[in-house]
Amino acid sequence: MKTTLNTSSLIIATIAIMAAMSFTGFSQQGGGAGAPENAPKIVSKPFLVPEGADADHLKDAARSAAEQAWKEFIGAQVGAPALKRFAILPLQRDIDNQYVALQLRNQFTAICGPQGLELYTRMDNEWETLLNEIAWGESFGDTMDAATVQKFGRVKGVEALVFAKILGVAKTATDGVKLRLNVQIFEIETGRQIWGQEIITETSGDLVPIASSGMVQSVKSYRQWYYYAGGALAALIVLIVLIRAIGRASRPR
Repeated sequence: MKTTLNTSSLIIATIAIMAAMSFTGFSQQGGGAGAPENAPKIVSKPFLVPEGADADHLKDAARSAAEQAWKEFIGAQVGAPALKRFAILPLQRDIDNQYVALQLRNQFTAICGPQGLELYTRMDNEWETLLNEIAWGESFGDTMDAATVQKFGRVKGVEALVFAKILGVAKTATDGVKLRLNVQIFEIETGRQIWGQEIITETSGDLVPIASSGMVQSVKSYRQWYYYAGGALAALIVLIVLIRAIGRASRPR
């Protein structure tokens, strides 16, 4: 009897651990991790989103765009990147409390970090002074001139500056969202642009990213995770019922 109960407890504990791990994996893949500590102060204004555009769809498109941008940047490098330390400027206009800038930082860490690249996240007076000096947050063009880029050379250790801008957000016929994001990278020492790309991501009505920058992406439906979790819970309930039935059957009559 004791052996049966001990074995049953072990099985239940194992299933509970596996279920917890699956939920943890979902959280990590969702790209909703918090901002890095001491991230530079964001001064973005809200981007005007079309009426009726779903906030979750828009966030999903933004995360996909940030991920695709860094994948394309790494893919465009011949050999090891010459510049190692990057700083990401806050977007002048962003969505939902600077969500695009957050995802650009998160995805940089996930994709570029393993390639030996580093992200400047320390907030200091020099950074804020520079943003005020170039009148960041006011009307700014689609790119940055060399003289403005070179001013960031005062921030010690930073070699490259990332300038991103949302070009447009639109609702789709399937009640999804289409996002156009332009990302440019500048070498601070020379002020020259070393890489740039317009990223286009689109989500359908069920939060499945279907396209990015003309490339079909792997389909990941959030609903699948609910199915998996529901199946695991159902299996756990059945197992508990069976264990109790076995326990009752093994009692002396």
